[in-house]
Amino acid sequence: MFPRSYRKNLTFYPSCFIIDFMKEKIYQTVFVDCFNTIVLRTTSAKDVLFAWSSALGERYDHHPAYFYYAFLSAQRTLSSRGFFRNGEAEFTFREISDRICRQLGDVDATHFYEEALSLYIEAEQSFHAPNEALCQKLSALKKQGCKLYLLSDFYCGKAVVYKFLQNAGIDFFDDIFVSCDFGCSKRSGTLYRHALKQTGAKRSQTLMIGDNRFSDRLMARLNGLHAEDPLTRPPVMSETLKNELKKSTCERKYDEIFSAHGNKYNYSNYAFTLYLFTKRLFERFSASGSKHLFFCSREGQFMKKLFDAYCAYHGHEVDTRYLYISRNSVAALRPLEEENFEYVQQTYPIASTSCFLKSISFSKEQIEEVLTHLKKDPDRRKLGYYHSKTYRTLLDDEVFRRIYGENQRRNVAAFTKYMESFGVDFRQDGLVLVDVGWRGGVQYYLERFYGESVKIHGYYIGLSKANPTKEGLLWTKAKEKRTGNTLFHHRILDYEQILRADHNRVAGYKLDGDGAKVVFGTELDHHKLYEEFIRPMQEQIYENFLRIMEVDREHAGFSYTACKYFHKMMVHISKEDVAWLQLCEDTHYDYFGNIGVVFKRFGHTLVRLYHGAQNFWFRIKARIVLPHRYKKKML
Repeated sequence: MFPRSYRKNLTFYPSCFIIDFMKEKIYQTVFVDCFNTIVLRTTSAKDVLFAWSSALGERYDHHPAYFYYAFLSAQRTLSSRGFFRNGEAEFTFREISDRICRQLGDVDATHFYEEALSLYIEAEQSFHAPNEALCQKLSALKKQGCKLYLLSDFYCGKAVVYKFLQNAGIDFFDDIFVSCDFGCSKRSGTLYRHALKQTGAKRSQTLMIGDNRFSDRLMARLNGLHAEDPLTRPPVMSETLKNELKKSTCERKYDEIFSAHGNKYNYSNYAFTLYLFTKRLFERFSASGSKHLFFCSREGQFMKKLFDAYCAYHGHEVDTRYLYISRNSVAALRPLEEENFEYVQQTYPIASTSCFLKSISFSKEQIEEVLTHLKKDPDRRKLGYYHSKTYRTLLDDEVFRRIYGENQRRNVAAFTKYMESFGVDFRQDGLVLVDVGWRGGVQYYLERFYGESVKIHGYYIGLSKANPTKEGLLWTKAKEKRTGNTLFHHRILDYEQILRADHNRVAGYKLDGDGAKVVFGTELDHHKLYEEFIRPMQEQIYENFLRIMEVDREHAGFSYTACKYFHKMMVHISKEDVAWLQLCEDTHYDYFGNIGVVFKRFGHTLVRLYHGAQNFWFRIKARIVLPHRYKKKML
């Protein structure tokens, strides 16, 4: 592996004081390690890192353990990646900073890097002291004409190490070689070869002084240099830091929360993903500078409750409103001449005349009047309905056009009054929506209604179509994806049952004196169903949410935690969970106002097979893709 001329210098000298050792022979070149050799740390490297984490945590309102573990996690990942790429486990502080910044969310990477580096330099320098005895001897050698060079395996570059030396009052080095600047290290021996080449030093007349037995002495001798131990030992981790890290160990607490309601009812652990959504929503909304946040019915009712609890716990005041709205209630706000019903056509290609009329808020009496005039079968659904002669005939029908025009004018007047009741200047402040998502139909209709006069932005659990004014906070089809995007796409329709509200769907609005009144659908008594099926589950989720919030406040970084426990929940779904979901979906009505449409059409057996196939595919994907990316990366 090495030439024979190198092997003659593999003598292992007995440890002795370096000052006495150098009296025996004058070397032309001396390489010196930095930390715990020429610059002594008065505490351990982990204590220094935790001091930096504490300072950074104060700036970004996070527990120090968040940045501490995030740094170590990024360090391990970058080291492994570099080693398998080119055999060198080298990385830079900027790479670590960028990885942490992506976990924080909406933070400028350059600003975060500059701030983090400044705090790190300050933390390091507060624990530095020069090795006085070694400094005196090296200064004497410098006066005799000996060349002195600093070699360090470190993730901050030459400029940062130079600041450390200046702070310690050390100014006699001819040059500084830092591993991250060259992508080579003392540990692999390549930094020695690089330094020898750059300085022109002879191996037999070069001495390496360093405290690390492997990288500073063994690898130096394997590369033909003399090496000696300065007899300095790195400090051990303080008891204070050990106690702090014990407090921040949260996995056991999360396990207790996960199993709080037994093994039969796992859907209560949707609290983990809903907490992650709420946390990301708060970060994004705070960064946007908006004043008001509107949660869309019906799923928004429980989401608002969770968000308000999060804000109250952290001491933030956010103006949140509950917006009674649905796609049906705002689907007919534009004149017929300007409406092409594009959203309905793309979302539900299989339709009938009665389904289409329900989707644009026609009442039962109005639907019967139109169908009687057309003499068409109201329930005959077919693919390509919107390209059929029946649909074109409907659009030209005078009864349909008259009723649509009356509804449209009445809806516009009532909806405008309803929005004015909030006392918000939407033209100036904009309209920020929160909803469960998938396509963002409510926002689509509102954007068409308001046009460019009102700036509308939406935050959703998930989005099936990328849009610059819509953000999916758990999963999205956009190019920029967050941690857990692939994982959280599984069983997305469960949220529509878990987040159901205590009122019926919003069918529309009507004028009531000087204001407007919300009109609810009358298909079934949803409040009774909510109290019987939904509310008990939401109470369990809310209880878990509050406990998760307390643990996250003590610790931090939650993205990988949510991924881990979502995966754990999916692979432990019980028969009781499936039965609960089927009871909920049997009482669910879709966009066309059909109750339990899925089960009435296909039956429970086929639906159970469908859910079983979904879970089977999830397990395969989890075994192949997810363990490396999520399961073992909880901060």
